[in-house]
Amino acid sequence: MKNICNELNIEFLAYSPLAIGILSVPPDKSPKPSTILRQNLFQRILPKSKELRTVLQNIGKKYSASQTQVALNWIRSHGAKQIVGIRNPSQAKDASSALSWCLTKDDKESLDCLRNNSEVYMLQNPFKSP
Repeated sequence: MKNICNELNIEFLAYSPLAIGILSVPPDKSPKPSTILRQNLFQRILPKSKELRTVLQNIGKKYSASQTQVALNWIRSHGAKQIVGIRNPSQAKDASSALSWCLTKDDKESLDCLRNNSEVYMLQNPFKSP
């Protein structure tokens, strides 16, 4: 997708790059969101994303960065512009701090491999244009 967008001079946007916050959840935590829809998504996705969230956390330790920052760097490494939902000042600071450093090629490849072998994906947006 990145190559096609580059050829056509189109910016690629990543909507919900943190998978409704799932990629920010530490691997040893299981929060219970306030809405039924989020509860169902978290129940289905959290257990199957534990390995990915563990790697995000471990990479973050190398850079003194959060899982959120690692995930946003990973998305940026693919040439996408992220549309991040920010609800408070600490989330804004976390998201902006992700811009001050970049993943190594090895870190990116580790995350790509996990993504490519993932057993779970986010639901497709039912409201997207044809």
